[in-house]
Amino acid sequence: MRIQLRQAEHEPVTALTSAGIDPVLARIYSARGVAGPDDLDLGLAGLASYTQLKDIDQAAKRLAIAIKNAEKLAIAGDFDSDGAAGASLLIEGILDLGGRLPSLFIPNRMTQGYGLSPGLVAEMPADTNLVITVDNGIASIAGVAAARARGFDVIITDHHLAGERLPEDCAAIVNPNQPGCAFPWKGTAGVGVAFYLIAATRAKLREDEWFGDHRPEPNLSKYLDLVALATIADVAPFERNNRIFIAAGLERIRQRRCRIGILALLEVAGVEPENVTA
Repeated sequence: MRIQLRQAEHEPVTALTSAGIDPVLARIYSARGVAGPDDLDLGLAGLASYTQLKDIDQAAKRLAIAIKNAEKLAIAGDFDSDGAAGASLLIEGILDLGGRLPSLFIPNRMTQGYGLSPGLVAEMPADTNLVITVDNGIASIAGVAAARARGFDVIITDHHLAGERLPEDCAAIVNPNQPGCAFPWKGTAGVGVAFYLIAATRAKLREDEWFGDHRPEPNLSKYLDLVALATIADVAPFERNNRIFIAAGLERIRQRRCRIGILALLEVAGVEPENVTA
């Protein structure tokens, strides 16, 4: 076993202690990447905007069109917590925005491997209009080609590192780790990228005056329990943006304002929601 010591930087420690933080705690914070007292504010107002995500505007415009036209959507998810929670968030978000219930496709690990594969595309109905990946797709060159050959548009939402080639002819690729993306928080999990897609699409639909008395605009905070759960379970780095996501989601769980499934899991585990931590 190798123990790696984290080094506390002088300037952050000074800034934190000047703000009244205990020196020992200031060194711990600094060693964990906290640069100053502003980083300790975990209010949702500090959450990074989606606007710096490359291709997010194109993705939101295409999804908004699909929602308004009641297009048939297919969600290509993943079999881990991040992919499952992200797919759940995206499906619920599309419904809340007024769209048609999407179909969900999760690959069989043993026979289809990972991500949007040609085999997974082959299972999708012929009248599918738009495929959206969650927590996968940045390496699905063959899968995207298969989808396009069947006439499906494709939006990729992912957070994994990109290879030398990207899938071609996509409606959009939203991934903070793709080349040319200026989004500062590269540790965002797939569920966080899905959250941002719903946020951007809501903004686009708001511009189009889609919401009103007959169709209320959804409050995105209702999805934060899923974002917190999957960000933690995917072992995403606790950088500031993720800490904001996690703090808000855990607070909803502690207040029992989360999904009943999470409460059921806590009950089986013998854990009181009020005591939940990362």
